[in-house]
Amino acid sequence: MAIKNASRKRELFDFLWEWAESKGNWAKLLLKEILENTNGLSYETRLVIYANFRKSIGLKENIEDIIIKKPTCSFSGDHIQLTKLGKITGLNRLSSDSVIDFSPNLTVIYGENGTGKSGFSRILKDIGFSYEAETKLLPNIYADKTEEMSAEIDYLCCDEPKQYHWTPIRQNNDLKNISVFNSSCVSISLSGNRNLIVTPLGFHLFDLVSKELDKLTKILNTEKAELITSYDWFDNFHEGNEYHDLIFTLSTSSKEKIGKISKFTETDKKTLSELEKEEKKLSIELIDKELKELNSQYNELIEIKNRLEISQSNFSQIQWKGLRTASKKVDDLEQKGQGNLSDLAKEKGMELYGHPQFEAFIKAADVYLGTRPDDKYPDIENAKCIYCNQPLSDSAAVDLIKKYREILHDTTQQDLSEKKAIVEGLKKSFQKITEEITLHHPSFGSDKDEKPIQPEIVLGYNKAVKSLSENIEENNYANEKFLIDYKSIIDYLDKKIEEIQYQHTQKQNTKNNIDNEKRRLTYEINKLKDKKLFTEKINTILDIITAYEIIHKLDENVSAFNTASISSKTTKARKELVEQKFEQTFKNELASLRKGHLNIELNFGTTKGATNIRQNLQGRYSLSDILSEGEQKAISLSEFLTELNIDGSISPVVFDDPVNSLDHHIKDEVAKKLLKLSENRQTIVFTHSVLLFNSLLYQSKQPSSKSINTSFYNTENQYEICGVITEASEEINSAAKYIKMINPLLNSSPKNRPERDVAAEGYGYLRSAVELTVEHEILKGTVKRYRKNIALTKFAELSGAEIDQNKDKLNDIFEKCCRYITGHSNPTEVTSTPDLKQLKTDFESYQEIRKVFTK
Repeated sequence: MAIKNASRKRELFDFLWEWAESKGNWAKLLLKEILENTNGLSYETRLVIYANFRKSIGLKENIEDIIIKKPTCSFSGDHIQLTKLGKITGLNRLSSDSVIDFSPNLTVIYGENGTGKSGFSRILKDIGFSYEAETKLLPNIYADKTEEMSAEIDYLCCDEPKQYHWTPIRQNNDLKNISVFNSSCVSISLSGNRNLIVTPLGFHLFDLVSKELDKLTKILNTEKAELITSYDWFDNFHEGNEYHDLIFTLSTSSKEKIGKISKFTETDKKTLSELEKEEKKLSIELIDKELKELNSQYNELIEIKNRLEISQSNFSQIQWKGLRTASKKVDDLEQKGQGNLSDLAKEKGMELYGHPQFEAFIKAADVYLGTRPDDKYPDIENAKCIYCNQPLSDSAAVDLIKKYREILHDTTQQDLSEKKAIVEGLKKSFQKITEEITLHHPSFGSDKDEKPIQPEIVLGYNKAVKSLSENIEENNYANEKFLIDYKSIIDYLDKKIEEIQYQHTQKQNTKNNIDNEKRRLTYEINKLKDKKLFTEKINTILDIITAYEIIHKLDENVSAFNTASISSKTTKARKELVEQKFEQTFKNELASLRKGHLNIELNFGTTKGATNIRQNLQGRYSLSDILSEGEQKAISLSEFLTELNIDGSISPVVFDDPVNSLDHHIKDEVAKKLLKLSENRQTIVFTHSVLLFNSLLYQSKQPSSKSINTSFYNTENQYEICGVITEASEEINSAAKYIKMINPLLNSSPKNRPERDVAAEGYGYLRSAVELTVEHEILKGTVKRYRKNIALTKFAELSGAEIDQNKDKLNDIFEKCCRYITGHSNPTEVTSTPDLKQLKTDFESYQEIRKVFTK
């Protein structure tokens, strides 16, 4: 076998070498490195290969030429054998104490639905591969605390003992070729187009070469992307001249154009300087700036003039004279009123005269007298003092009161109030004038600090306003003249405003006349600047042209890394080395499962070095649309066995419920195949089929299987734990066993599980009970599933009438069980949901039928 594989694989390598020779030394080097580095090439190695590729297409590389001879190679797979699986934590409800000691040939684990079989197989599937790429790994959802998923796997690699600590994210290169078949594989394997999961040893090289070609393409694209073909200073070139046009059309043919362009000389430098000076004189930007400044000056002076005119209307020489006059009148009136009362006070010796309280006192008395009906007081009979209510017997007191009233009823106070109001009104008018004028624009020039000059007339105005303000505030009007000359300052501003308007007009005319000249100067200056920049950057520009040449060369040869050529070689090698054997082996496998009448059309293809297969009926019908579930399962299993047959590796294969939906006589054929397969490849079977288990047990005890080492186990649940492994050396054939398993589900059904799941589990047990009742209690053991001979001595015990009366009812119950068991519904049918009430009814019907045959 080893010699055959080696010979075939060397022939396979011929296809790869033929491809490499057509590409050149870099491809030979690639193939050599792949053979020597089976775990993949390093980035540095790819760079060396890429450098040889660049040199082969004429690009400069400082490497020596290489000569690579065709390697001598032979392919052989490591012999892998699992020895133990245990110490499982965190996965489903699998018992951490469970241990499976694998047989070197065949290991069979039997268990009902929900007892942990799929949990064990998922660990192996996560390590290896399958039609079903995804592996759903779930924790114990009923546990209070989630544990990390892990397991310990002991195995032999080429007879060397090894141990692997499995976690979902930790892979093992030795065990990656473990292949797994489960019920989900059916729909995937029968899809219209899929890749083969296993291929002959050596075929993986086509895929490796394709992947490396893709990575070399990425290196090529990265080199192109990193080649600099543009700089920010490109935007400094000005449109409309040859330098701009050339820099934006650089290509592999630009060197010839550059050679015809003269360099920037000292004469060009002098000319550029002169043009720039001339341009400054005609600078539109400068004129625009000056126009803007003149506008600002004009607007500011207009604003100041308007403010002065408003100030003049509010307070001028006239208002100043009126203020002085009114203020003087106030002083005179105050002196008059104060003198009458003073004389009277001196005459009568009034000590409190001059105090505000005294004046208020006599005014209050006068007001009170005004309320009396007789206004001749105190010249009335028996007059009394209004202050102390004593008789006014003294004529001097009467005269005093008269004097008070005379003084108080004088008009001096009224006049005083009026004049004071005039004074206050004029003061308010003064407050409305502009107190200070400050120029913020240099209408009259700037000083040494670049600040706007303030003219003397403006400063004089500010000084005059300040002086008037201080005298008005101090009521000092005696010698102060009105110093504000509104007319002079307004005339002064008007003159400057006219001057600014004239300057603005002249500047605008200048701007309008230089546009054409400005455009000419700009063009000449830009052209010289571009010439200067082009000369300064000439070496960089030549580098850019070189980059364009490299990109052009890479683009011309990028097809060297196209995977189409290797896919073509893959197709050719597959046709010669695989297809014929695959088709013939598949037909043989299909015939052995009694499905040889199905005319399945197989068509092979290649995608990026990987072989894919398309299958149909009569050229256009999908297999899943036409065939029954059992037929689909047989075809899928045949394809899987075919792929294993053409695989040259020696790695374990796992079957998880491989015979579901198959007829019982086909299950015997599958059992034979699995035993035969286990002679050369370790085979592990998880099943809930009593028929398959018993058939494997029976076949393993036949003389023809004496060289096959086997291990049979049961997996079951204990309390809340599943996957409890026990040895099973006898056939599983007790209907009473399953009846005992159904009763707890009906009488004390678990509260922490959905009813449909509990009912589906019960139907699984009921199905097994029906099968065993038919075999042991109805047919009395006349025909057994794992035994080829017929026990005719038991045949006389059969009751044909009782069978006729109950067979239809029992068959209905069995078919319902098939529909309801978990994980095995027909994909072409609508899934039914069982409940405990249905289960109880069907279970009671089964027990009534069973009583007929066990009485």
